[in-house]
Amino acid sequence: MKYYSKKDESGMVTLEACISVLFFMIVMFLFYGLFVMYMAQTATAHAVLQTSQSLAVDNYAANKLEDGANIPDSINGLKNLMVKFLKSTDLNLIPDNTNSFASNKKMEYDISGDDVEENVSEMAKKRFIAYLANGDDDKADSMLKNMNVENGLAGLDFSESKIEHGNLRVVLKYQLNYEFQIAELGKVQVKQESVSKLW
Repeated sequence: MKYYSKKDESGMVTLEACISVLFFMIVMFLFYGLFVMYMAQTATAHAVLQTSQSLAVDNYAANKLEDGANIPDSINGLKNLMVKFLKSTDLNLIPDNTNSFASNKKMEYDISGDDVEENVSEMAKKRFIAYLANGDDDKADSMLKNMNVENGLAGLDFSESKIEHGNLRVVLKYQLNYEFQIAELGKVQVKQESVSKLW
């Protein structure tokens, strides 16, 4: 019968603890990496949804309210006075070209169903940045890189965004890296899409 001394037992406990801590840390890093990926996909999906809805509503404002269109002359002066007042309050309630959350650009489309090529991808990217980082390109780039989006802001692809049959389709594609690369896991290809009816 073999007996272990207290010194031997103490060494065995230390070895078991080291092995247990190693596996515990691997599991924690795995969960952390999955959490970062979930956070990235949730943040970008929300921004894509808000982008499509916001651009669809902007189209109505651009088509109906720009330059007093469809407003009787009798109240057009009142409208101009109200616009001046709202601009003076500096609350960003009047869309202009410098406002990241609103635009006066019209998105024309053919009701017959023919697709019309528009510069939708650039508009979508600008509005996406507005909802993700309040219109700040540097902040958006930093946020995306922190969430392991490949190449940050430059890695976002809105090229498939378009207007078809009176619907605005915003499509975002990007590559998402794992937080910890173990055995060359590769990258996750993400595609998010939101469709909104143009007002």
